[in-house]
Amino acid sequence: MSLPDDNPAKKLRLRFPNGFEFEALGPEEFIKEQIQRFLGQQNNNSTTTGPETESGNPAKIQWEKIAEKSQNDLLLRNKLENLGQAAEACLVLMAASKNLANNPRPSALELARWLRRSGYPIDRIDRIIKNAVKIGDILISGSRRGRKYELSPSGRLKALLIAEKLSQRIGANP
Repeated sequence: MSLPDDNPAKKLRLRFPNGFEFEALGPEEFIKEQIQRFLGQQNNNSTTTGPETESGNPAKIQWEKIAEKSQNDLLLRNKLENLGQAAEACLVLMAASKNLANNPRPSALELARWLRRSGYPIDRIDRIIKNAVKIGDILISGSRRGRKYELSPSGRLKALLIAEKLSQRIGANP
C-alpha cells in the first residue's frame, strides 16, 4: 500500500545500542507519541512491557513474580511445561538477569547454576542452548570459561513472550 502524495505522513526508524529497534509511519504527532511511549517502556527495569495482548494493549511482565533473585543467584519460580523447556527457561533467565540483576551478559557457569536451581537437571549449558545460538536468539562472546551469553533482539522477544505466559499462569495461581 502506498500513501498519497498529499498525505503528510512521515517515517522514522531508529536502532539503539542495546539492540532494540523502533519504526513508525504516520503523522508527525503520532510518531512523537509512539517514540515517547517506546522510550518510557525502555526506561522501566522492574516491570517490562511485553508483546501486545489480544486486546491490543501491551502486557506487563513482573519479573519479581517469575524469578527470584538472591545475591548472585536467580531461579524461576515456576517450571515450563513443553519439550524445549530448558532452552526456553534459559532465555527467560537471561531476560530476568538483565531486568532483576542488571546483568545483561551472564556467564555459562551462572546460567548452568541458575537452571539447576530452577529444577532443570542439565550437564552442559552449551548443549542446551545450541539451537538458540544457531538461529541467532543468543549471542556468544568470549571463549571457554570466559564465555558470556547475551540475548539478541529476537531472543529477547521470545523471552518476553514466554515470561508473559509465566506471568499469567503465576497470576492465576497466587
